[in-house]
Amino acid sequence: MAYADNFNRAARPGPIAAVIAIHAGIGYLLVTGLGGAIMDRIIQQNPDVIDIPIDPPTPIDEPPPPQPEDSAVDPIVQVPAPPLDFNKPADFKVEPADLPPVDDFIITKIPVPMPTPGPSVAPKPSFDPVAARPRNDPSRWVTTDDYPSAEIRKGSEGTARFRLQIAANGKVESCTITRSSGSARLDEATCRNVERRAKFDPARNGENQPVAGRYESSVKWVLPE
Repeated sequence: MAYADNFNRAARPGPIAAVIAIHAGIGYLLVTGLGGAIMDRIIQQNPDVIDIPIDPPTPIDEPPPPQPEDSAVDPIVQVPAPPLDFNKPADFKVEPADLPPVDDFIITKIPVPMPTPGPSVAPKPSFDPVAARPRNDPSRWVTTDDYPSAEIRKGSEGTARFRLQIAANGKVESCTITRSSGSARLDEATCRNVERRAKFDPARNGENQPVAGRYESSVKWVLPE
């Protein structure tokens, strides 16, 4: 091996020196501009252009798009329900419940509170109450024939106002002078004649029953001509 190495080292200096000389010459020509003239001459002497076919680039196969992963959830499948047979007898038995006997129950009657009666309300009257009314002509109760002679001689005149108390049978029970005529004799003659001559239909209540009542009027005393 040592011999071979020595032999190779002795044989290499010649070619290496030639290569270095060629590169140096080319570099010199390029620097000095002579290289361009030489290249032009070479091109002019060989005008033919040789097309060297170039293989088209090999297309790059794109990886296929990723496929969607299958869902882990199974699709819902609608299963039709089986038809129901309502005529099919039931396959179960209902056991009666254990109930206590009826005698064990004690039914207690709960008292119902009675409403407290309120104040009695008088029924609405079926008739309108009626006051006592004269049964004969009031203008005939006292006349000029009843004028006291003493008052005629004195020339006494005036109006006596009175109130009568009427019993349930229509009879005058009393007479009261409510406004004097100015003469005691004329007032006395007024009540005396009215009590004797006046006749009344008694007053009636809402049930159309005769009741006691009152009557008020007046007598005007004027001297006869």
